[in-house]
Amino acid sequence: MAYLPALALSALILLATYLSYPKLTRHLSIRRSKTTHNCLPPPLLPGSGLIGHRVLLSAWRDHRAHNSLEKHTAHYRALGSTMQVRFLHVDLIMTIAPANIKALLSTQFADFSLGGRLPAFAPLLTGGIFVSDGPAWQHSRALVRPAFTRAEIADLGRFDRHVQRLIAQIPTDGETTIDLMPLFYRLTLDQATEFLLGESVESLVAGPESEQRRFGVAFDYVQGQLARWNTAGWGARVWPNRRCEEAVRCVHGFVDGFVERAQAKARAAGRGGEGKESMTGKEKGTGENAEQEDDGDGKTGRYVFLDALALQTSDPIEMRNEIISILIAGRDTTASMLTSTFHTLSRRPDIWARLRNEVAPLKGEAPDYETLRNFKYLRYFMNE
Repeated sequence: MAYLPALALSALILLATYLSYPKLTRHLSIRRSKTTHNCLPPPLLPGSGLIGHRVLLSAWRDHRAHNSLEKHTAHYRALGSTMQVRFLHVDLIMTIAPANIKALLSTQFADFSLGGRLPAFAPLLTGGIFVSDGPAWQHSRALVRPAFTRAEIADLGRFDRHVQRLIAQIPTDGETTIDLMPLFYRLTLDQATEFLLGESVESLVAGPESEQRRFGVAFDYVQGQLARWNTAGWGARVWPNRRCEEAVRCVHGFVDGFVERAQAKARAAGRGGEGKESMTGKEKGTGENAEQEDDGDGKTGRYVFLDALALQTSDPIEMRNEIISILIAGRDTTASMLTSTFHTLSRRPDIWARLRNEVAPLKGEAPDYETLRNFKYLRYFMNE
């Protein structure tokens, strides 16, 4: 038993090395970058530190009070467009500076990584464009890129049915108060699943006990939980969550059913991903020639991302990862933008009036893609 103290000491040394190595390498990388670019350290958020309990408590209170955005805005106004936050093992640099964002997303994209996103999202995703870096990200991008050609995103008829269902749920008496944000999240879920899977979950009209609504609820919960774990870093491993595990199984099971059907369709057509080496780009469904849904009478109909994906890969896990990745990346952004848009319109009658004047020449007719693009004030407003 004399060896136990030495063994315990060795274990502590290994644990300390394991925990400190990432911080050390990150510190050296940041120091090199500061030297190269002649950077000054960003202002430190008050309350930051080795423990940073004041930062943690403040963030928790703000989250519970749903005023995190207001607090972040106040911090930026006080400290400037870039600041640093430290608590526990977390060391963050937060920025809203346009030049920094441009470097992150464009001009110096290859210099940055997603950090700990993959471990945090591992219960839901084992790969895919949302959690990948380097060659893995490039591979995922090649798989999903055909879905975003102009021919596919310009299909406005795909949106109209879901928008009409949303409008039907908004009171018209001019007096009833309604929270639009949950409706926007259901709208974007319906539209995204129709585009990705070929079949909408119809969460705007599905019953509360339906499989579609259960999928929507499970997806919302998993997304929120994993986002919190992404901030904590090690939370997913320290605090197991049974509800999250069940929700992940629900999401996986729902998507896997569509994956199996897409693979069966590809095999029946003799064009499954396992034979992709002998196919040309058009046969694989790349670019503007990507696979379209069969309407049942031999005619091709609307583009279905999952069917096109089945022509490029036969790996069901890879297909599931890419579907969920795009659903995460695309759904929240659109719903958040719609929420912010209508929040602004409800308080700015001048903007509302100018937008109405711009679209008035339509006289109630549905616009096409080119007409929408030519509404300059609408485009500027949405971009802002």
